[in-house]
Amino acid sequence: MAASRDDSLRAWFERFQAAQDTARQKTSEVLGPARFRLSKRALLQRQRAARKAIEAALRDRYGARGARDIAFHLSKWLEEAAFLVALQLDAKRFAKAEIEAGVTGVLANVLDHIWEAARVAGLPLPCLDNENLDDDDEIPQKVLTRAHKVIK
Repeated sequence: MAASRDDSLRAWFERFQAAQDTARQKTSEVLGPARFRLSKRALLQRQRAARKAIEAALRDRYGARGARDIAFHLSKWLEEAAFLVALQLDAKRFAKAEIEAGVTGVLANVLDHIWEAARVAGLPLPCLDNENLDDDDEIPQKVLTRAHKVIK
């Protein structure tokens, strides 16, 4: 029984990996090959440059440490961001399995970084303030007021 479950999990993982690989390829096709032709080192240098640019832009508002933390969390998911942009530009190019793999990567890698960047920035996280909202589009007035104060 356990061997069958292991085989099933292994087969699912192999299909997932294959879908991830083809999603990356299609992302490259949609966004242009230049980004994916760069070496790993060149991509890391660009990521570092983006992180430093974010830090410099936010330093006055959030201080050196806050700006550094926000920049870190906003620059750690380049591949996932590229997938989302490619999907927006040409969704028909991606198969369901590729979309599932890409979305899983986004959910697994991006959410915590976005939340942490927002927390460091002092932005309210509405779902933590009131988890029983009846309408997802309705933002409580106290959240809007706090967000406005942070943005000022």
